[in-house]
Order: sequence, then C-alpha cells, then structure tokens
Amino acid sequence: MTILAGVRRLPSLTALALLAPAVPLVVALIARRHPIWVPDLDLALTELRVRDVGGAHSPLVGLPGRIGTLEEQGSHPGPISFYLLAPVYRLLGGTAFALQAATVALHAAAAVVTVGLVRRQAGRAWAVAVSAALVAFIAGIGPGLFTEPWNPHLPLLWWPACLAGVWCALQGDSVGLPVVVLAGAICGQTHVPYLGPVAVLTGVAVVGWIRRSSGSRRVRHLGGALLLTATLWVPPLVDQVTRDPGNASLLADHLLSPSEPAIGVREGARLVFEHLDLAHLLRSAVVDPGRLGERYPSGASAGRGALVAAAVGATIVAGHRRAGRAARGAGVVAAVAGGAALVAATRIVGYPWAYLLLWLWPVALAAALAAMATGLEQRWRPWMPGR
Repeated sequence: MTILAGVRRLPSLTALALLAPAVPLVVALIARRHPIWVPDLDLALTELRVRDVGGAHSPLVGLPGRIGTLEEQGSHPGPISFYLLAPVYRLLGGTAFALQAATVALHAAAAVVTVGLVRRQAGRAWAVAVSAALVAFIAGIGPGLFTEPWNPHLPLLWWPACLAGVWCALQGDSVGLPVVVLAGAICGQTHVPYLGPVAVLTGVAVVGWIRRSSGSRRVRHLGGALLLTATLWVPPLVDQVTRDPGNASLLADHLLSPSEPAIGVREGARLVFEHLDLAHLLRSAVVDPGRLGERYPSGASAGRGALVAAAVGATIVAGHRRAGRAARGAGVVAAVAGGAALVAATRIVGYPWAYLLLWLWPVALAAALAAMATGLEQRWRPWMPGR
C-alpha cells in the first residue's frame, strides 16, 4: 500500500502516462524520415482522398474494400479518417511525410484520450497501468505500422478509446458519451469489421449512462450525443441518398449475403483465444517487437488464451458483487467487448488476415485490467477505481 500511495502522489506520473504511448510513435516517425516514403496502392488512394477534403470532391465514404463486386465495388462506411488527417497534412506542407505525421498525430490523440479518461475516473496509478498496456500493444504490433495511414490500422488506438468511453459512461460520466460517439465513428467508418462491436458497445454506453443520470442533464447530454452522431455520419448518408446504389446498400448486401462462407464459430473462437494469449503479446513487445503486425499465424496459442480467458472470467465473476462500481463497469465492458469480438470473428469471410484481428489484442488487455481491478479491490479497496 505504501508503494501505491507513493505512486498516487507523484504529479509527473499523469504527464508521463499521457505521453508514454506517443514516444515510440514519434521515434518511428523520425526513423522513417529517410529514405523518403512514397505511398502506393491503398495508401496512395488515401492521400488522394485526404487532398480532396474540403473541395468539390470531398469524400463521402471510406476507402474501397473487399466489398461487393468488381463492377459495383463497395467502400468502408465513412470518410472520417480522411477529414481528421487533413488538417495536419496540410499544415505540414501536404507531402507524403506530412501524411505520416498526421497519422501519428491521430494515433497519439487516441492514446491521450484513453489514458485521460482512465485518469479522470480511476486516478494516476491506473492511468499508468493503462498507458503501459498501450505501450506493450504498440511495441507488439510494431511502432512503424502506426506511421502508415492504412485504414485497418488507423482505428487501432481509437478502439481502446471507445472502450474507455463506454466504461466512463457506465459510471455516469457524461464525457464518456461524446468519446464513444467520436471513437466509435472513427472505428466503424474507417474499417467495417468494427461496425458491429461499436454498435453494441454504444448501446451499452447509452443504456448505462441513462441509468446513472436524470432530469434535464439526461436530455441535454443525450441530445448533444445524438447531434454529434448525426454530424459525423452525414457524409455516408449523403452518399446513400445521392448514389444508386449507395454505399450503405452495397455494404448491407455484402454483410447479409457474402460471396464466400464465413469461417464459423469453431475457427472464430480459435482466433479469439489466440488473441487472449497475453504471454505472447508481452513476449512480442519485449523480445520481438512488431511480430504481431507482420506475421500470421503469429505463434500465439489458443490453449494459453483459453486459460487466460478462464482466469480472467472467473476473477471478474467471483468479485463482481463485492467490487466497486468502476471495477464492475470495467468487467461489463470487457465481457461485452469479448462477446462482440467473438461474434465478429466468426463472421470473417475468406482468409483471416492478421490485419482483420489486431483489434482483438486491446480487448484482451482490457479484460486483464478489469480482472486486476476486480481482484485487487478485494484486498486493497481504498486504492481501487471509484474510491
């Protein structure tokens, strides 16, 4: 307890926790300054779309994907990533390197939001823990991956921000709602596999927040969240009503009637359990940085992941009634995210490429942190979240 008390008294820890995840990203950006990076394929198309932002041809949908047919190819749901990359891209001169810098800035902002929300609800010690988890995730994936604006990678740090926003909303914190809306839009618009999990978690956040709020405050904040949602999703809506067929229709056809069979429950469950192998994640972060983002299969063990899932689940369930509100909320977020991840994994069509599954690692880390909060609360209750 003395150590925890000392950690909580260090004012510099908050700044350290907020900035730590950005350090490897900035180092990777500097390392990639030379030789000059030249975008190609999807990355070149991304730069063209970013250049179009604010002009007569401002993008209304996301990057084209394996959606629909060659004659009527669909795109990912929305253009929000192009809009968010554009300011830094133009400020730094509109070069390829400026696009990389804009990408790093977008990722760093997500990390600051995530750690800041945890600091707001749980204090410095837990902010440091979450920051360390983000650093481990970045190292395991490879910092260099976060310098390229490929759409499957752009939401990777906004997904934890979405989870943190849901957790805050479950505590009745009104700040959580706009974070869920923004982070969820970035994830769901930029890469279609996030759509289902984001929709489920957004519903959980809204219901949980309503239960913790009342009166005019409820109406005001819900109205603001709805207005923000409508604003962020205007471009895809405009595309749908002005094109025939609209991209939303192509997406619906693709998701409801895929051209190939989905991988199914057995294979999907195996993939989820592999991404619960936290020992492999930590080994990759420390011994072989970048392994998770470059290789598939990465060497993770579904058996070890199943053991982690059992241990985490047992800890959360056993301590749920006696845990504080914040720890219980973390458990709920982990459980819902894990369930949504399992369903999403079973619906993968075609080969399960590594980039389709990288977002499962933050779910595993969130579950482990939730179990840690639940378990520690039983022994050191005054030091846990919500106290």
